[in-house]
Amino acid sequence: MSGIAAVFEYGAPARPGLLAAIAAGMAAIGPDRTGTVLLGEVGLVCCLRGDLTPEDAYEAQPVRSPDRRLAGVFDGRIDNRDDVRRRLGLTEGAIARTPDSELFLHAWQRWGTAAATTVVGPFAAIIWNRSSHELVAVRDPLGERVLYHHASPGRLLVASSPSAIHAAGVPRRIDEVKVADSLILNYREASRSFFEGVSRLPAGHRLHVTPDRTELRRYYDVAELGPLRLRSDDDYVDAAHEALDTATRAMLRTTAPPSLCLSSGLDSTMVAAGMLPVLRERGETLHAYTSIPIERWRPDPGSRRDGDERRGVDAFLAMHPEIEHTYVQAGGRGLFDYLDSIIDGADAPPRNAMNLYWIHEIHRLTRDRGARVVVTGGGGNMTLGWDGATLPVDLLRTGHVRALVRELTGDRRARVPVLQPLFTDLVLPYAPRRAWAAYRRLRGAAVHGWSMFSAVDPAYAEAMELDRRAAALGFDDAFRPPRGRAEVQEAFMANAFQEGGDIRRGLSAVHGTEMRDPTMDRRVVELAFRIPPAQFRRNGERRWLQKRMLAGEAPPEVLHPRRRGIQAADARLRIGADLGRIRAEVDEAAADSQLGRMLDVDALRASLRAAEWWTADQDPADVGMSVIRLSRALATARFVQAVRDPQASRIPATRSVDAREAVPVHLVPARADDARRALR
Repeated sequence: MSGIAAVFEYGAPARPGLLAAIAAGMAAIGPDRTGTVLLGEVGLVCCLRGDLTPEDAYEAQPVRSPDRRLAGVFDGRIDNRDDVRRRLGLTEGAIARTPDSELFLHAWQRWGTAAATTVVGPFAAIIWNRSSHELVAVRDPLGERVLYHHASPGRLLVASSPSAIHAAGVPRRIDEVKVADSLILNYREASRSFFEGVSRLPAGHRLHVTPDRTELRRYYDVAELGPLRLRSDDDYVDAAHEALDTATRAMLRTTAPPSLCLSSGLDSTMVAAGMLPVLRERGETLHAYTSIPIERWRPDPGSRRDGDERRGVDAFLAMHPEIEHTYVQAGGRGLFDYLDSIIDGADAPPRNAMNLYWIHEIHRLTRDRGARVVVTGGGGNMTLGWDGATLPVDLLRTGHVRALVRELTGDRRARVPVLQPLFTDLVLPYAPRRAWAAYRRLRGAAVHGWSMFSAVDPAYAEAMELDRRAAALGFDDAFRPPRGRAEVQEAFMANAFQEGGDIRRGLSAVHGTEMRDPTMDRRVVELAFRIPPAQFRRNGERRWLQKRMLAGEAPPEVLHPRRRGIQAADARLRIGADLGRIRAEVDEAAADSQLGRMLDVDALRASLRAAEWWTADQDPADVGMSVIRLSRALATARFVQAVRDPQASRIPATRSVDAREAVPVHLVPARADDARRALR
C-alpha cells in the first residue's frame, strides 16, 4: 500500500515545495521510495511501499505514457494482469518487468475511464491528461484503497490520506458530525471524512477536475448486476470454487509466502483450503496464525459463543498437517498497544479498537519471518459464506410460495416447526422498532439501539441530531432483521466497509504489511451477489453453499460447530489489567471541554467502578457492550486529542501553506455509458 497525491493549480504552476510537503505527509505510508513530477499546473506525488509483489522492484512513479499525453500515480494491485495483458495485445515477456502502475496507465490509455472496471483489484489512481486538461482521480469499485480531496478557489488537492492534504496547508480540524456518527457506528455518509474541508472519494466513484469544473461521478454499483441462473446446484458450487481459486491465485502474487489469519470459522477455513493447493504447486508452506485467549480466561457458562477456537482449528490442522501453525496469545497486549500509531496511520479512530491487539501481533509475527502479506477471510460472511438469513422474505417477494413452505417446514433448528421460522424470518423483519425491542426483551437479549453500545453523551447526540441523520441515511442502530437480501448487500457496501481502507492503511503504516482477502475479490463479490439466495440456505441449513464447497476439506467441528466463534474473547481481562491507566484517561476526557461534551463520561466512570467485574477470570453474561463502549470511547478521545494537538501525535505539525476556503464538489449521476460498462 503506497501513498499517492496530486496538486492542480488553476492557472498557475505547481510548486516543488508544496509537493515536498505533501510527500512528507505520506512518508509513513510509503517509506521506500518517493517520486514527484511537475507538469505545469499539475504536480504528482508517489510515496512507494514496495516488495509486496515481484513487479514492485520495477516501480518508478509517477508514470507517463510513451506519447507523454498521460501521466499518473497508482496505489494498489492489478489481480487480473494476464487478462489485461491479453486484451492489450501484450506478450508475457513484454510485461514481465511491467509494474502495476504502468500496466494501469496502458489500460487507461486504451480504454479511458472504462479501465476502472476492466482492471480487477484494489486500487486508487490519479491520471493527468495533458490534451484534455483534465485530472481524474478514481477509487476501485469496492473501495479497498482510499483517496481524499480538498477543493478551494484556484486549487484542488487529492491524496491517499488527510495528513498529506493537511501538510499542504489545509487546516487540521475535527469534523464533529463524523465523529458523532462514528460513535453510534453510522458510517453511511461515504464522502464525509473525519476532518473539516476534506472529503473522501466514495468507492466506485471518479473525481473529474478541470479549471472550470469539479465533478464527482459514480461509475460502478454491484447491486445493478442481474441474477445468475445455472442448471444445477452443483454448478453453483463449481462456479464458486472457480472464482475463489482465481482470486486466491491472484492474492498469492507475493515476494514471500503470506500469513493467514485462521479461526475455527468457515470463512478462513475456506480460504485456507483454497490456498493449500496453490502453495503446494509452488513448493511453499502455508503459515497460519490463530488468536486464543490468555490462559486464565474462562467463558460465561451460558454463552452461545466460543471464545477459544482450538477445538475446531486442531481438527482442521489434523486434516492438513502440512500447515505451519502458531497459536497467538499476544502476551500482555491490550487496548493501548499500537493505538496512537494506528490512529495516526489511519487518520481515523478504529471502530473496534479492542479487537486489534491480536491482529497487530499477527502482522508483527509476519514481518519477523520476512513476509509482508496477511491473508484473511473477513468478507466471507457477505459473499460465498453468506448464511441465507433472508431467504424466506426473498421467496415471498418473488412469489415462490411452494419453496417458502418447504423452507419453513424443513427448518430443523426450529423448536416449534413452521410457526417459529414464520415469526422470526417473515414477521420480525417488518416489525416496528418497538415491537422488535419487545421481542428482544422477551427473549432476555439486549435491546439494541446506540444507547446500548455507544458512549456518546445523550445531550450531545441530540445537539448533533444523530437520530435524524441515521434515519435520513438509512442506518438502523437497532439492527433489526433485514427485509431481503438486497438490503443486506446494500447495508454491507454502504456502511462500515467504506471505512475499512483507512484501517488497512494504518496497519500498513505501522507494520509494513498488506492485508488481502480473496473473499472480497471483485469477481467473487459479483458472483456471490448474483447467486440466488436459495443456494445459501436449504431446508434450514445455513451457509449451504459454503458447506458444500468445503465438503472433504473441513472437519465436522468446523462445518457444524456447537457454538459460534468469537475473537478477542479475553478483551475484558486485558482492559482489567490496565484499569488504572484507563480510569485516568476517562478522567482526562471528563476534564476536556470538547471530549466532555462528546462522551458520557459519567457512564464510563460507572462502568469502571467495580474492578472485580473487569478482573474476574470468568466472563459475566453482559461483557460485550461494556468492552465495546469503553474501547471505542477511548480510541475516539485519543484521536480527537491527536488532531487538536499534533505535537502529541506521531504526525508532525506543518506550517500552513496558503490555506483557502473549501468549495463544493458537484455530484453528477452516473452516465448511461458508465452504467453499461459497470454491467459488462
